[in-house]
Amino acid sequence: MASVWIVPRDGARGRKYLVYYTDPATGKNKYHKAFPRKKDAQDEEHRLRAYIDTGRNDGLRPARERTRPMSVREVAGLLIPDWEARMVKGKMSKATLDGYKVFLESVLQVYGDRLVMDMRKDEVDAYHAGMTEKKSPASANRRLFVLKQICKKAVALKALSEDPLKGIGFADEEKHQRNRHLDPEEADRLVRAAKAPGFRKYMLPMVLLSLDFGASRQELLDMVWGSLDLVAGTITFKRTKNKVNRTMTLTARCREALLAWRKRQELNRRRMGIGRPSSDLVFCHADGGRLAGFRSSWRRLTKAAGISDYHFHDNRHTFCSGIVNVGGTLKDVMAMIGHKDLRSANRYSHVDKARVADMQRKISERYARVAGDDG
Repeated sequence: MASVWIVPRDGARGRKYLVYYTDPATGKNKYHKAFPRKKDAQDEEHRLRAYIDTGRNDGLRPARERTRPMSVREVAGLLIPDWEARMVKGKMSKATLDGYKVFLESVLQVYGDRLVMDMRKDEVDAYHAGMTEKKSPASANRRLFVLKQICKKAVALKALSEDPLKGIGFADEEKHQRNRHLDPEEADRLVRAAKAPGFRKYMLPMVLLSLDFGASRQELLDMVWGSLDLVAGTITFKRTKNKVNRTMTLTARCREALLAWRKRQELNRRRMGIGRPSSDLVFCHADGGRLAGFRSSWRRLTKAAGISDYHFHDNRHTFCSGIVNVGGTLKDVMAMIGHKDLRSANRYSHVDKARVADMQRKISERYARVAGDDG
């Protein structure tokens, strides 16, 4: 039988009953929880003992071996190497791995010190709903995904006999997708602001590449000079997210901005005595070190341009909406933005419908003019 016991302790706020247990895997004694009422501590003592002995909270099913109580943080520490192995095998990009780790850290701030046996479906469901409202459906879903991965790993480690989060569904991301995009006048204000003194010099080519080609933040941070042919005027975008590459002809303003940025980059390196940078990245520190991001520069830039509620990723929506507005189809959007299927491009169907409706109106007006001439 599992070794679980209660220790009464008197403090400034009265007596508390502390529950301890012996970890069956290490033989070390560990603190579990404290209760103000002895009965609650006794109930938890029985529950924890049954869990260690049987692997179930209700203690109804015998098990071949004891379940080891593990914290969410402990399980997460064993989950990360699994993710890293997937990246090494090419089944996950580094950008995806980094994203997982960011959301994992957020989850651990809430659940890190809790035993996985104490994970409750209703509580996690409420947490997911709260994140959906506070952040976004996509952000909430990433956190839920990480929690599900932790529970799945805990089952594999026999820290759980079954997944307590099974049945919790993900939020509908399409229903809450952003469709914010700039009209031509707003886009022009953004470009003019990027040209003004006081902003990082790399912000202008970044803005132009995102407006003219729908380049994502990750595509820009991963871009290398080897993917550009400034003589022939071509650029190749490499999507680590879906492994779709697309080669396109540079617009004149993008080519001009990239040439100016390269010249500036080389000048800075000569001034700093940097002979050979550590990378071939286009947008990076002078020594070639990778940029962590450019969120603060982007916030200042949109504020200077007088544009509110506009994320850098929204530039992709501006690009795609522009394709449709000049006569392109959803298939054109899919090919030019690097989507693998029409599902992602369908968010621009409202723009396409408006274009078709305008074409229909013009056809009707053409026939109306003919009818008027006959009259």
